[in-house]
Amino acid sequence: MRIDLMHAFSNTPEKPDFVLPGFVAGTVGLITSPGGTGKSIWITEAALCVASKDANKSLLNLPITIHGPVVILNGEDPKGMIHARLHYMGAFLDMDTRDLVAKNTVIQCLYGNGFNILDPISQNWLLEILSTNNARLCVIDTLSRCHSADENSNKEMAQVMSILERIARDSGAAIVMVHHTSKSMAAHGRTDEQQSARGASLLVDNARWQSFMAVMSEAEAKKQKIKADDRKYYVRFGISKQNYGQPFADHWYKRHEGGVLLPIVAEKVL
Repeated sequence: MRIDLMHAFSNTPEKPDFVLPGFVAGTVGLITSPGGTGKSIWITEAALCVASKDANKSLLNLPITIHGPVVILNGEDPKGMIHARLHYMGAFLDMDTRDLVAKNTVIQCLYGNGFNILDPISQNWLLEILSTNNARLCVIDTLSRCHSADENSNKEMAQVMSILERIARDSGAAIVMVHHTSKSMAAHGRTDEQQSARGASLLVDNARWQSFMAVMSEAEAKKQKIKADDRKYYVRFGISKQNYGQPFADHWYKRHEGGVLLPIVAEKVL
């Protein structure tokens, strides 16, 4: 598509359509962390927050201004575990909010189903489910379970990213992939950096948005007078790469029953 420069010079641009802070509709992003940190919990809650304003107030309380349908494709967890996760999240929602979230949310358990974004059948199915539901946000959990490419190959991952970018463009949905950090970066406590993502560097280079989850470090726990055994209950969310919009300050959350993450008043942690 050729850009009309004179039109761009003469007309005020439309404001970006942010689905999540810094994450624009029709683009592809990542959320990364070591296993067990809480990224799947956080992004599922974030999806429910996009689905309903009141769910957002009860859960993550993010600066989301437009709400609408969401699609979650979970290829990592069996149906029973997804059920349990939603049950504990639902405990924080009133009945009207539960009803709206249920109407606006499609969750597909793909555990053991062999979904492969490199397969044209899978591509067409994903585009159809996003378009049919007019989805604002699509969560793919996890990236490693949605393709058959070599994760360390820039060439092969470029193909994966290109397909997802096309589907995001054509559906208008923001597509976020849940992904793991490399073991070496995790071992050095550097999971909040862009290059912490496991595999080919192209993933980070091509993604328009990258966020992270990090468990409270020993130094942070000591500073806040939190017992060493309790620091695992405190998790930090931040954005390590943001191509659009204003910078977003890191947010702290505390784990509750069922792993549900709820925000903490900043003064109590920072």
